[in-house]
Amino acid sequence: MVKLIICTFLFFSNLVFSKTLIISDIDDTLKIAHVKDIPDAIAHAYQTRSYFKAMAPFLRLLLQDIKNSKLVYLTNANEKLFSKSHTSLLKNGRFPPGKIFFKKDLSDPNHKRRTLELLIRSFKPTNIILLGDNGENDLIYYNEVYEKYNNRINIYQYIRTIYNKKDTKNLFAEQVPFISPVNIALDLMRKNLVKKEQMSYFIKQVAYRSINEKTKIKFRPMFFPNWIDCSLHKWNFKTSIKHLHKALKSLDSFYKKLCFSPSYQ
Repeated sequence: MVKLIICTFLFFSNLVFSKTLIISDIDDTLKIAHVKDIPDAIAHAYQTRSYFKAMAPFLRLLLQDIKNSKLVYLTNANEKLFSKSHTSLLKNGRFPPGKIFFKKDLSDPNHKRRTLELLIRSFKPTNIILLGDNGENDLIYYNEVYEKYNNRINIYQYIRTIYNKKDTKNLFAEQVPFISPVNIALDLMRKNLVKKEQMSYFIKQVAYRSINEKTKIKFRPMFFPNWIDCSLHKWNFKTSIKHLHKALKSLDSFYKKLCFSPSYQ
């Protein structure tokens, strides 16, 4: 615990002027991990090129658009077992640099909860953007942060919804589901947290690229692995930006097939 406090203090000592803290989970948020399927999770465990497409450029654009922002990665993966593979995956996927907070002790059930608290107290942000998934307990930890700090910090929670009701818990009221960074980008634009010109171009490009994804090679980057169940996903694709109407409408039609047509995949 003392080492974690010292490490966090040193990491943030030069960031006193930063205001926005972006915290992202790795497994099933950035990395394709399939944690709910034990055999497939084992097969994916040490893969270093199995990541969700477009998340890396989205995070780079987010850091570019939001002044005084910093990114950290928070994972329940054990440092001794997964430090090398997770670091390699982030490097291979060209994800932005950021400190990775691994779990030190395999038996520690509160690593994420405790580290979130430590990051917030050390960083003292005015805004927090939380990225996670509905495979494990991100939605619970993030909701706890919201309940405790929303009266003094602007908190935005985004949960990748790729598991069904049998495998996961329901999202909390303030959590926004996503299955592609388009969903996050559109929501942040509505909240005036990012520049519309650059982010709208990103949305348009990713929308069409994801719709037209033809080849899916296991253990390689992709938008939508064949195993995902996004039946819990909901979104509002409408926007006042006219040149996005066609792309978002097409993406919405694609989502309906992907998430609600059993025979589609």
